[in-house]
Amino acid sequence: MNRTTILSRALLSATALFGAIATVPCFAAPTPDEARTPPPEAIRHTSGLVTLLLEKGEGESKPTGDDVVVLHFTGWDRDGKQFASTREGERPQPWSVQLSKLFPGWRQALEGMVPGELQRIWVPEHLGPKNNRGPESAVFDLELVAIRQLPEVPPLAAPEDAERSPSGARWKRIKTGTSDESPPAGGTALLTWTQWGADGKVVQSTELRGRPTAFMLDRVFLGFSEIVQEMKVGEERYLWIPSAVHGGDWPGSSPNKPLILHVELVRVLPNSMLPRQG
Repeated sequence: MNRTTILSRALLSATALFGAIATVPCFAAPTPDEARTPPPEAIRHTSGLVTLLLEKGEGESKPTGDDVVVLHFTGWDRDGKQFASTREGERPQPWSVQLSKLFPGWRQALEGMVPGELQRIWVPEHLGPKNNRGPESAVFDLELVAIRQLPEVPPLAAPEDAERSPSGARWKRIKTGTSDESPPAGGTALLTWTQWGADGKVVQSTELRGRPTAFMLDRVFLGFSEIVQEMKVGEERYLWIPSAVHGGDWPGSSPNKPLILHVELVRVLPNSMLPRQG
């Protein structure tokens, strides 16, 4: 490789790096006066929320219901003192959370936003958090990075037409696979999954983590392993696993309650790869 080629590649890498940095929204923090009193151009909603568009997003999709929102935020109290931010540290990471679990001021703002949009919002006390993790009246820069939809909540009990595995677990296919590849016994499967409680509320999900999970099928309980081994890449299934089958051998599960899951087989991984369990 000659010197000119090396220099060209270095310039391209630098351009890509600084281009990426340039796309990160950066706005001045509010002064104490601005934190207390929004500017005239801000929109004052009847609920008491005040919003100011800092950067437009793209598309028309807006989060609703139990959608997972991926967001960056920085918060200041009404004296302009910062108390929280996802943009700090060497490798800032956005936060993924269900929209329905956010406090009212954030929910209202996000329900009107599209991915890529950045708003500065003034949240009054009655729309703020009630858990003492920050000031109840605050100012936030809120960026909606992405929206992820959770799978539809399945029936809380296995329907009559659900299949039964040899161990007694029940399952139902909701989407056929896109290939004929299945994980072998003792193989490693890359899965997205969502777990619901008996009340139909999400307990945990890879959509909240933002990445699938790799499972070594000889290290999980039989009722789960035998079902996944039958799946094809791209296939999705609902699983209803009695407590007698899973025995509490699942993160966040109870040994006395059934396990309700949606799983999708994303990929079959080589056994030489070191997976991340749970």
